[in-house]
Amino acid sequence: MAAGGGSSQSRARQSVIDASPALKARERAKHTAYERVLTAGLTARGADDLQARLLARTAVACLDEAIARWFADDDPARPGLEARGRETFTGLARLLRLVGPVRFGDEAIADTFLG
Repeated sequence: MAAGGGSSQSRARQSVIDASPALKARERAKHTAYERVLTAGLTARGADDLQARLLARTAVACLDEAIARWFADDDPARPGLEARGRETFTGLARLLRLVGPVRFGDEAIADTFLG
């Protein structure tokens, strides 16, 4: 994958997408297609449909975050997109371990996430 800060060509492409509702909708449709492919792959590996959909959506959200962080950094000496992706997924895994199991009922969810 790309090294260093987001390339000026990639950032320019993203700026055009961000400025166009039609292109933003097309980008969202591509992300939905990614989610479907990931969901199908996960269910083929034995995940139930809910687990597969949640993980697929989470994976695409992590990818979006990694790309956004990569685009925001102009420094070519900084980690590339692949490293940003690893950092994002690692950060999510660390957060999930920190939070632990989510309890349901009354205000249990708020208590779980907000202490």
